[in-house]
Amino acid sequence: MQTVLGKPNKDVYIDPDKILVRAFIQGAAAATNIQPINVYGVQNIKPEAVKFEKEIKIKQWAGGERTLRFNPTYRLSIEMFKKDADSLLSQAHLFTFGASGYGAFPYAFDDVPRLNLEVYYRDNTLAHLGSEVFCDLVPDQYAPPLDNNVERVTVPFYARHVPFKLRAGLICAYDVFAGDGSWTTQTLSGTPASLFDMAIGERQAFYADKLIYIKEKLSTDEVADFVKAGYTLATTTLTSTAGAPALNQRVEVFYAKAE
Repeated sequence: MQTVLGKPNKDVYIDPDKILVRAFIQGAAAATNIQPINVYGVQNIKPEAVKFEKEIKIKQWAGGERTLRFNPTYRLSIEMFKKDADSLLSQAHLFTFGASGYGAFPYAFDDVPRLNLEVYYRDNTLAHLGSEVFCDLVPDQYAPPLDNNVERVTVPFYARHVPFKLRAGLICAYDVFAGDGSWTTQTLSGTPASLFDMAIGERQAFYADKLIYIKEKLSTDEVADFVKAGYTLATTTLTSTAGAPALNQRVEVFYAKAE
């Protein structure tokens, strides 16, 4: 029996020149519908497979064995033009580099998540075909080549939040709320889409099947904490069931919504 494979469909062809790369910079001032920045000069993005820093094998009473995995991590490299790498790294650290800003910044970084990256695939008509999303990227130590003939550099990142794919028609949204000690409800800027909340290692990948994550951060903390309880969601209304966030606390909500 002959199997007909069918002909290629141009509507699903991804043109590398039409891939849009954009980043949600973490640490921005509290606001709803925080817009991503376009990341220019990207030539290639190479994520590695997710690995787990810790594994424990346990025996079950009924027989058999199960492996518990903890602390997912992976690395991601962005190949881009050097001038655009300087711009991305300075924006990720919330400062301006150049004639209108600071005159220098070091090539060494703290272990602090700085951005969420969204790789937005488009066909020849610019219709969205889906996205790859990499959350909580931490800039890794970076040593650009000093050869004047080198125009491209590879900027390394690592992350502890499992990457995922978004279907066509969905984009990421980033809302940040400032606590004042009184509010217990807030309205998101969009309606979160349903997400497949499979268990990854010792925890679920998403929050309540609707949100990519919720974080809380005190003004005295350098890194925000993921929370897995204490909030409920009804359509676009986010409710803090643990009481009003404190005056010096911010609540960060990252999710997917219809484009």
